[in-house]
Amino acid sequence: MAKRAAYFNEMELQVLLESYDEEKDIITRKGNAKASATRRTKAWQRIADRTEGTVKTPGALKIFGIFCGLYEL
Repeated sequence: MAKRAAYFNEMELQVLLESYDEEKDIITRKGNAKASATRRTKAWQRIADRTEGTVKTPGALKIFGIFCGLYEL
């Protein structure tokens, strides 16, 4: 079976991880109020914007974060 290509190259991964670290306090803050959810969505959007089009949606980044153990539901 052929090995699947990586989602991100080394530079993109570095930008992603640095961006996540900058937004971590917002993303990991507990709370289910609409304002909290909006802040988290905007934080994921800012991260997606910094990855220069590698990731199309904040939802895809969130799934990547969960997969890598950066983020929990």
